[in-house]
Amino acid sequence: MPVTLSQALRSFLLVARHRWWIAPLVLTLTVGFIWAQESDLRTEPAYYAVSRSIEVADDLDALLVAGVQPKSVVLRPSERAQLELLKSEDIKARVIATVGGDATVTVSQSEQQVQFLSAVVEEGGRDTFTFRFVPSNVFTLSCTEEVRTYCEASIDVYIAELTQLRKSGITAGLEHLSALLRASQQSLPVSSSESQRLLSQIAVVDAAAIDPQVRVTVLSTTVTEEGATVVSVGGGSYLFGLVLGLILVVLIWAQLTTVDRRIHDARLIQRKLPSVRLLGVLAQDAVSTRYFVATATSRARDLGKKTMRLLPLRGPAIEGLLASLSSETAGVNFGVSGPVSELPIAELIGNSDAADVVVVQLHRDRIDELEQTISVLENVGRSLAGVVLRA
Repeated sequence: MPVTLSQALRSFLLVARHRWWIAPLVLTLTVGFIWAQESDLRTEPAYYAVSRSIEVADDLDALLVAGVQPKSVVLRPSERAQLELLKSEDIKARVIATVGGDATVTVSQSEQQVQFLSAVVEEGGRDTFTFRFVPSNVFTLSCTEEVRTYCEASIDVYIAELTQLRKSGITAGLEHLSALLRASQQSLPVSSSESQRLLSQIAVVDAAAIDPQVRVTVLSTTVTEEGATVVSVGGGSYLFGLVLGLILVVLIWAQLTTVDRRIHDARLIQRKLPSVRLLGVLAQDAVSTRYFVATATSRARDLGKKTMRLLPLRGPAIEGLLASLSSETAGVNFGVSGPVSELPIAELIGNSDAADVVVVQLHRDRIDELEQTISVLENVGRSLAGVVLRA
C-alpha cells in the first residue's frame, strides 16, 4: 500500500517528537561553527591607546568662613613642579610595582587660563585692565600598550599619585599661610580685634591643613584600537547559522523517517499488517487496561479460547504487565511467555488452547520484527488474537 502525504507527514512528526534532541544539538554545532569561523577571522589590535582627562579641584571653601580667600593658598611645590614630580622615576617604579606591568603613561596639563580681575578708568579717559594667569586644573593622562588593562590600571595609579601630591601641596601651602598669619598676629596687641580675627583665621587654616580634600572628576575617557583591523562576522552570519542548522535538522529527521522501522503508533501496523487485529494501547492507567481486557475477552470468545498468552516482541519479560491485568480479568486467563525468538520449539508449537497476543513496545520495537513474529506464529499454526501496544 503506497504511503500518502499525510501518513508521511505524521511519521515525520513522530520522529521529530522522539528525536527532538537532534535539533538543539545540530543548532549548537552550526552556530558554534560560525562562532569558530568568526574567531579565526578576528584580528586583535596590535596595541591600545587609552586617554583620560580629569579635573582636579581643591576643596578649600571652609576658609571663607573666617574670611580667608582660598586663592591665597599657594601650593608648595607649585602645580608645574608637582607635574614634574609625577613624571619622576620613583613614581614610575611605584606604578610598575602596583600594576605589575611596565606601561608608559604620559601626563600633561592644559594651558594656563587668563582670568580678568578688574577694570579702572583713569583720568584722561585711559582704561586700565588687570588680568592674571591661572593654572589649569585639567590634566590628560595617555597610555599606549598592548595590554589594555595595564594602561587603565596604570592611569588609575597615576591619578592616585597626583591626588596625593596635590594634598601634600595644599597642606604645605596652608602651613605656610598659617605661619604668615601667625607672624602678623604676634605683632599686634593680644586684646585687639585684629589679633582676635587673625587667631580665628589661624585656627581655620590649621584645621584645613589636617586633611585637605581634593576632588577628581573624570571628564572623558577614550580607547582607540590601533595597529590592526578588526574583522568580525555580524549577527546576520549567526542567523545564517541558525537557518542552516534548521535545514540540517529537517533533513536528518526526514532521513530517519525513511530508515526508521520502529513502531510509533498503530497506523504503521494497520498499513503494513492490515489483517492483524489491534487490541488496544496499554498506557499507565486503569482505563486502557480495562479496555484491553474487554477487547481481548471478546476476541478470545470469537476464537473459542479461554487463555491469552502474552508474547513480547523482544525482551525483557513482561511479568509486570500480567500483574496489572490480573484484577481486570473477566473469564479469560492471561499468561506470559518470552519473546518468540527465545521460545523452545516445544513451547512454540504447544499449548494450542491459548491465543497469542503480541505485545509491542512503542518507540522501541520495529515493524520488521513484528512482521517476522506474526509470520512465525502463523506458520506454526498458532492462534493469533492480535497485537497490543504498550506505551
